[in-house]
Amino acid sequence: MVKPTSFISEHSAEFALVPAAVRALSAADERVVPLYFWKSREGSSMGVRCGPEGSVRVAAMFARRPKVLSPDQDHVLVKLNDMLFAAASFLAEVGIPTFAGVPLASSMAALACHIRVAWLGLLPTVRDPSDVEIVINAESGRCEDTLPPFIQALPTDDELREFVAAHSERIPWRRAPDAMRGNPILAPSVTAFVQRFRGGFFGPSYKPVYLVLL
Repeated sequence: MVKPTSFISEHSAEFALVPAAVRALSAADERVVPLYFWKSREGSSMGVRCGPEGSVRVAAMFARRPKVLSPDQDHVLVKLNDMLFAAASFLAEVGIPTFAGVPLASSMAALACHIRVAWLGLLPTVRDPSDVEIVINAESGRCEDTLPPFIQALPTDDELREFVAAHSERIPWRRAPDAMRGNPILAPSVTAFVQRFRGGFFGPSYKPVYLVLL
């Protein structure tokens, strides 16, 4: 049986998703700064000194690859790995909501400017869920599967903005790097995740883009 497969990497997906997420989360009185967090850069003492004054809100976005059976089909499949749900629970402890995004594209040409994207809010869960695969209509952006309670479909920019506002906490910028870096003490139940998320010799298996709302 032929299975859907990816034709781009997560980093390629990020190029489409980050501008869309910034547009979605920007409000009249709030600006959004995307960060690919490094402890030795954004997390350094100079990074703290160069940061914004006052408090910020932070959200974490994981880019997902669209999987397809053939080019230009009318739907895509997206896989949410178990580590992403662990990340959502872990980051929720420090007031950072987590969501995933996927470009609704089934060809390279469809990744041109203003590509439609789908957002999925990832909620904290007390159990350890396995991987979840979801089929999304590429035209409407609607999920064609019943979602488990720890995944929330966010079909519009307003719903993404409301999700982040509802689940984020304002924190002083000087505390933000520690929150983004992660603190295993805050989530002792996900020790295995912490080891993978914070990274070993080659760095973390999955790393989110952080969106700092000023």
